[in-house]
Amino acid sequence: MKMNYMAIWASMLGLALAGCATQKTDSPEAWGGAVVGQLQKKAVVQNVDYRTREVTVKDEAGEISTMVAGPVVRNFNQINPGDKVALQYRESVTIAVMKGVDVAPTRAETVDVAGAPPGEKPAGVIVRTGEVVAEVIAINHKDRTVTLKGPARTLTVQVNTKDKGFNRLTVGDKVYLRLASALAVAVTAE
Repeated sequence: MKMNYMAIWASMLGLALAGCATQKTDSPEAWGGAVVGQLQKKAVVQNVDYRTREVTVKDEAGEISTMVAGPVVRNFNQINPGDKVALQYRESVTIAVMKGVDVAPTRAETVDVAGAPPGEKPAGVIVRTGEVVAEVIAINHKDRTVTLKGPARTLTVQVNTKDKGFNRLTVGDKVYLRLASALAVAVTAE
C-alpha cells in the first residue's frame, strides 16, 4: 500500500482553523482507530548548488529528486556529491468519533526540530504533532466515504473496511484527529 503521508498531513490539518471548544456535561462516547505508516529510503547526492541550496539525489530505484534545503539545515556546506542520504519517515493518525460532545472545529500544532552539531555532516529530526476536530456533514455508506467540515475546508475521505465503527457514524458527529509525524534525515560521506 502506497501512502502519501504529506498529503494526509496537509489534508487533515487543513480542515480547521483556530476556534473554541465547549463540552456538554454528558460523558462522551469515543471510538475509532489508528493508522500508522512508515517509509525508509536511501539516496546518493548527485549535485549540490550551494548558492540556491538545491540538492539533487538519486534513490535506490533510480528516481532523481531535487529539493531545497531551508535555513534550518545546518552545515549545508558539508554536503558533497557522492554523499549518502538516509531518510526515515513515520506517521500515525489517531481517529476518534465523539458522541455527546459539542465542539467547534479546532486546530493545534507543534513542531520540534533538532539538527547536527556544527562541523558535522547535516542530520536532523523534525517532529510535528497536530490535533484537528471536524464535523461529519455527509456519509455515503455504500462507497464508505465521509465528508468532514472545518471552518476553512471540507474534505471527503475513504474509510477502510476494517473500521467497524463507520456504521455507527452519523451526520453531526465530531471527529477528532491526532497526527504525529517524524522525519529523520542523515547525510554521510561516501
